[in-house]
Amino acid sequence: MSHPFKNILLIGGGGDLGKHVLTALLTHPPFTITILTRHSSTSRFPPNPSLKIHPISDDYPPSELLSAFKNQDVVISCITTSQEGVQIRMIDATVAAEVKRFVPAEFGSNSADQRCMELVPLMRGKRDVVEYLRGKEATGLTWTSFVTGQFFDWGIESGFLGFDVQARRAKIWDDGTARWSATNFATVGLAVKNALLMSEKTANRYLFTASHTHSSNEVLAAFEKATGEKWDVTRINGEDKTRKAQELFAKGDENGGYTLILTSSFVSGYGNDFTAETKLDNELLGLPEERLEHSVDEVLKT
Repeated sequence: MSHPFKNILLIGGGGDLGKHVLTALLTHPPFTITILTRHSSTSRFPPNPSLKIHPISDDYPPSELLSAFKNQDVVISCITTSQEGVQIRMIDATVAAEVKRFVPAEFGSNSADQRCMELVPLMRGKRDVVEYLRGKEATGLTWTSFVTGQFFDWGIESGFLGFDVQARRAKIWDDGTARWSATNFATVGLAVKNALLMSEKTANRYLFTASHTHSSNEVLAAFEKATGEKWDVTRINGEDKTRKAQELFAKGDENGGYTLILTSSFVSGYGNDFTAETKLDNELLGLPEERLEHSVDEVLKT
């Protein structure tokens, strides 16, 4: 059965996640893809007959959004998730342009879990965006939000998840046994593409993906085995780290908010293990089974 989506507009296609979403979309030739790119952007995209570039002013004016969204079936947002007001403006434009599906910049921690929402103030904008989308369902607009956990490959390579590959060091929270779900960038892109190919089954809902669900100790063991070396380990007291992060955030320091995102993964009780408290949608989305050892090897190649 053919799917109803053909014209896809991607916002943030030059970003860390967006470029992987774009790569996945380009593997499906029936899609005609438009990249919405700000005038100040320095991103460059490879020539492709399925790809168009639509420039827009940096502040995303409503009139320019409406013009860009005309005749689009799907709008995918991969912008910074803190831009809640911009996403609301985009949703209004999708409704006005009669776009069929909006995919918000949801990707990341489990913002569908109330405990996570209460812990991480930075996540509340995500919930507000989804609630706004729900309020627009009566107009005919549908939505799909992806809960991916942390980005595994990026989180390791950047050091955000506490693993320093070059120095062979790791920061492990508490006893390191809390299990957390995470998804590789390319798998997120594949999930987005495949979701658009089954529009009815993925409409108006959260989709949960995970390349891996492991404890930090298991991730550390995989790196030690792959490198043939024992790593230096620093143990982090999760309760103290979380309390200090909350104090920082209360003072207006967003670094505290980012630390709370780590709490939502490395401390049990915040919906961080998707295999235990939710139903993974990997099978529905046709995602491949991924071995932790393979992902570790790929990270070590970079």
